[in-house]
Amino acid sequence: MFRLCVVVAVLVATAEARLANDAGVYTNPLFSGNRPDPGAFRFTDGLFYVVTTTGSKGNDYPILSSPDLVHWTARGYVFPGTNTQPVWAVDEFWAPELHQLNNETVVLYFAAQNRAGQRCVGACTAPHPLGPFLCGADPLVPTQPHTENIDPTYVAAEGRRYLVWKVALAQRGQQNSTIKMRELEESGTAFVPNAPEIALISNDMPFEGILVEAPWIVFYKPYYYLFYSSNAETTPQYNVAVARSTSVTGPYQKLGHPILATNNGTAFEAPGHCSVLDLDGNLYIIYHAYAYGQIEKNVRLLMMDAMFMNNSTGWPYLANNGTPSSFPVPAPVIPPTPSSLRLQSHNYHKLPQLQPRLPHTDEKAMIAHHRQHHRPSSEGLPAGTYTNPVKNGNRPDPGAFRYKDGLFYVATTSGDAPDAYPIMVSKDLANWEQKGYVFPSGTWPVWANKDLWAPELHQIDNQTVGVYFAARNKRGVLCVGVCTSTHPLGPYHCDPSPLVEEAHMGNIDPTFIRDGEQRYLIWKTDGNGHIPPVPTPINLRPLVANGTAFVPGSSTTVLIKNDLPFEGSLVEAPWVLFQPPYYFLFYSSNGFSSPKYNIAAARARNITGPYVKYGQPMMATGSSKAFEAPGHCSVLGVGSEVYMLYHAYPYGKISEGNRNLLLDRLEIDKNGWPQAVSGGTPSSTPQPLPPA
Repeated sequence: MFRLCVVVAVLVATAEARLANDAGVYTNPLFSGNRPDPGAFRFTDGLFYVVTTTGSKGNDYPILSSPDLVHWTARGYVFPGTNTQPVWAVDEFWAPELHQLNNETVVLYFAAQNRAGQRCVGACTAPHPLGPFLCGADPLVPTQPHTENIDPTYVAAEGRRYLVWKVALAQRGQQNSTIKMRELEESGTAFVPNAPEIALISNDMPFEGILVEAPWIVFYKPYYYLFYSSNAETTPQYNVAVARSTSVTGPYQKLGHPILATNNGTAFEAPGHCSVLDLDGNLYIIYHAYAYGQIEKNVRLLMMDAMFMNNSTGWPYLANNGTPSSFPVPAPVIPPTPSSLRLQSHNYHKLPQLQPRLPHTDEKAMIAHHRQHHRPSSEGLPAGTYTNPVKNGNRPDPGAFRYKDGLFYVATTSGDAPDAYPIMVSKDLANWEQKGYVFPSGTWPVWANKDLWAPELHQIDNQTVGVYFAARNKRGVLCVGVCTSTHPLGPYHCDPSPLVEEAHMGNIDPTFIRDGEQRYLIWKTDGNGHIPPVPTPINLRPLVANGTAFVPGSSTTVLIKNDLPFEGSLVEAPWVLFQPPYYFLFYSSNGFSSPKYNIAAARARNITGPYVKYGQPMMATGSSKAFEAPGHCSVLGVGSEVYMLYHAYPYGKISEGNRNLLLDRLEIDKNGWPQAVSGGTPSSTPQPLPPA
């Protein structure tokens, strides 16, 4: 029954939480005391503010602020002392929420008991989250006979403002509660005259028990998602659930089961009263929970976990099988400027191969699903994490795929080494073991003479693995070849001539994609290697079913060229991934031995184009001075997440020629473009392992 959740550590975070966040991660709980029903938002000063339930203490609704959702500072109270409380409110100050009404006004919605002992909803306003707050003489929602009103929240949608709250029978234990909505005037402190009360949901499913409460509405295109808690807050069955609608006023369809609940034997129980905060497309659910087995102590701890959207079903979910995390997980990446309001039009989606929820309830699965940041790799690192590089040494131009045995295979450039294209194998994309070579010494294709570069392994059909690669022929011209095998480790069988060969122009950096039943080769014409240099188009041409020849009579389509300033003398290293409604073309640009080398993206609604470029790199050298010149990526779906495997030099060591193997996770931002969750530069701190 109390109000929502929100943000995380309050006042002073525990030493454990502070140490974890210093390493780019945090651990639940983020505060060891009782901070129930917090309500939070991000103000225009860039700070997060949270207010929490106090009950009947006199100094009501403590205010905390934080720059990062993890480290909090006490800033005072909404109502310091009994003489500042609203005149109608005398007891049980519960469920506060702060909202940005407009550029000049912050509004506080809350529940309190009036002099008649009835629970009512009030509204007060201030120019700043720290007050002072001015309140009306009467509640916004007075209580009618035999009912109580509590758990208010605010939503602006479809050009209107609404109050959403819980209405229940005054006698506790009665099995009847409803989440209602009513339109507000522009002031946010009064209802539109004659506006009806709209019932959104009631407790009508077995898992919901005696109540539904603690509403929170978020728009995530094309749905409005109504998050709510159900069952009694002092039982292990308390939970967070969700319903959705294409209109803010309903009708709402329930998912039918909790998305966050107790799991016996874990560290926390009775999670509930959630808020969902959007950090430029990264969604976080913030809530309270009891330490496991300690409900009777009535200490609700402040918690936070990342939340994801299943693009296949359109329903939100949490990792760790929908239970609170209790181990180090990545701290949020805070955008440089605050979002305007908590309710926004989210066009934010993940890249492909989303699945419902992980079949695991363990630390590895939770960390792997966590929607943001930093990771390690082996010894001395937090469990379930990795750190870049995932493989030291020279591992340029990684071309990777996941084979039907569940393992990941990657081949990398070898130059003129007799054993060509080392093959490494991994269970998790982070820990790699070398297993052999595509072309052991003495088995090169008969036409290949030197410079064996840019290999990629692909599944052509259920029985055939292909390696597409570039090498110089006997005349010294770069050509594209293809060889096939029944297994990624070979042996590979090659045609006696290249797949792409021109007399005076090199071709390099091949990739393969299957679009429905049609297969395509995509590659770079090496114009920068021509004398004089010319533009470097990325080309596409359809292949026959076995992937080793072009469709007779087919033509080549140019997808993009180097025509933007940051791209310099070339675009290269293409990789295409389909995420409805777009085909995303990832590519590198500028010289690979320059700090300006980068990874960029373009998109189209058809595989043949036309492609529109994002206009700037999505991964480039950053200020961390850990790695530079990132490029030449493979992009792989792993469960519900997508990862980019690429190479980069240790910072300041381009001249040494060792391109390390790196891994970072991608997500689609609210404008429909892929972004690296590491912030557009290679991560160098602990990151969650991909899901098993």
